[in-house]
Amino acid sequence: MSGVESPAQVGKREFVRALSVDENDNGGGDVFAAQASGAAGAKEENLQDFRYLRYVPEEQEEGWWDPGAEHLRVRDSNYLDDKKKVNSESAVFDCVEIETYQVPKKIRKVEHMAIQPFSAFRHIRKKAPPGTPYKGAPGSGFTFIVQFQAPGYGVTMYYQRKASEKLGDEGGGKAFESALKDFLEGDLDYKTRHLKFFPLVTEGAWIVRKVVGGKPAIIAKKIDTTFHEGDNYFEVNVDVSSSSVAKNILRVVKSYAKKITFDMAWGFEGKKVEHLPERILGISRFAHVHVSALPVLDSEVVGASDSGED
Repeated sequence: MSGVESPAQVGKREFVRALSVDENDNGGGDVFAAQASGAAGAKEENLQDFRYLRYVPEEQEEGWWDPGAEHLRVRDSNYLDDKKKVNSESAVFDCVEIETYQVPKKIRKVEHMAIQPFSAFRHIRKKAPPGTPYKGAPGSGFTFIVQFQAPGYGVTMYYQRKASEKLGDEGGGKAFESALKDFLEGDLDYKTRHLKFFPLVTEGAWIVRKVVGGKPAIIAKKIDTTFHEGDNYFEVNVDVSSSSVAKNILRVVKSYAKKITFDMAWGFEGKKVEHLPERILGISRFAHVHVSALPVLDSEVVGASDSGED
């Protein structure tokens, strides 16, 4: 699968202000799917499991959980006129699983996690029920996947429509559902200009908070990103290694990882009245990550980018 480099990719901008998106080449999806089908012939018990441990208060200091999104600031209904922000309502999707792993040097990156035989998606994926009016609709069990691929490491977050939803429910409200539908049906340029990343260090040293910042960012300026979609899911792949600024931020975060707690959340930028107020799609919180203890990827990777190193 190939991507077309964004012209703005050569720009020198702050990572927390602008991230980049590359071409969504869905043309290679069938090839990947065919490869994945063959690789899936491996016995289930032989597949690696990269599911990260869920945080359990008073039992462990490390792990992940869904903290709710009410502490994050988003654009209010009249933002286009008064520029006011408010705290988000609860996230529309639940964070249902997270995978973390170390990537050997010989593998440049892992692309399209949903089709990997070892992916946690095989445990949680859901079929859209008959009568689903559009992709991602409330009650569809739709999964939104985000994968960050950093030099030597990978983290994948799986967000899913709430199990309590039924077809015909209002879901995240008229504005959010309109923004989600327009995003999933939009072209590459539209996706590039609307996917919003909310980074926040909630506990940790001043230097980490300073480097990461806390402002939401449009994934459109700096980091190579590809999109993939399939049966009842959509996936975003962010290649941190494509940006020197992002890699420097990662180095700081990694050096303090055992001592910090941080959030990664996602939404869609409200650029018109119909998409306001904004609302967080999904959020993940990580606490005291022991990076060096993460499992090493040693499985067949469908469509892997090979660095040529051993």
